[in-house]
Amino acid sequence: MLENKKILLATSNKGKITEFKKIFNNFEIFPQGEFNIEEPVEDGLSFLENALIKARHGSIKSGMFSVADDSGIVVPGLDFAPGIYSARYAGENATDLDNRNKIIDELKNLKVNLKLITDGDVLGALYVTNPKYNVDIFLGIGGGPEGVLAASALDAFDCHFQCRFIFDNDKDIKDANKMGITDLNKKYELNEIIKGDSIFCSTGITSSEMLNGVVINNNEYITETLVTHKSLKFKETIKRTNLIEE
Repeated sequence: MLENKKILLATSNKGKITEFKKIFNNFEIFPQGEFNIEEPVEDGLSFLENALIKARHGSIKSGMFSVADDSGIVVPGLDFAPGIYSARYAGENATDLDNRNKIIDELKNLKVNLKLITDGDVLGALYVTNPKYNVDIFLGIGGGPEGVLAASALDAFDCHFQCRFIFDNDKDIKDANKMGITDLNKKYELNEIIKGDSIFCSTGITSSEMLNGVVINNNEYITETLVTHKSLKFKETIKRTNLIEE
């Protein structure tokens, strides 16, 4: 048992440092950078082996109890690649974009149907509402408001929805506690996000498969808006033409 409650965190990743501080909130956490400890060579053959290499290296260099983890992207369809090679999958000096593009190219070679969305968290979620979009499941990371908006629309279409809020700083954690949220890792179901009746409206600004964007024609502009009302079972795309006021 740790009597001094001090732990060395064998990483320089700011995101992991934040996560571990939440997990070990009863301990004093020291990132290895505070001791000028360099990253060791990660030549293990699994996430576990690499995590042990980092933890042991940090402990030897600091003389402290050390904690580390190792993680990456695992794609079952690619024989669980890139795995431990996630950071250098496209080469030693590859960027995150290079690595992502290599995964995408390999999935396309397997005839996997991919739909890439450049913007619009809510729009992406709505693609599961109709078989014509050929999307079975949508996975996304975005802001809390966008998640609630998407849930509101999906509720009207009787879709399934799950989410988890990310509290990655002390202020967010305190705000969550004030709102009565005690389990910061809780997975919420649709009926916990949207309770009772709901109305959803979304107007296309730029064009997509679901909605046309704003079209300006002389002194008029044309819009398309998706409107849903759960209790009325109303789900319609409304097209309107309005005058541009000088």
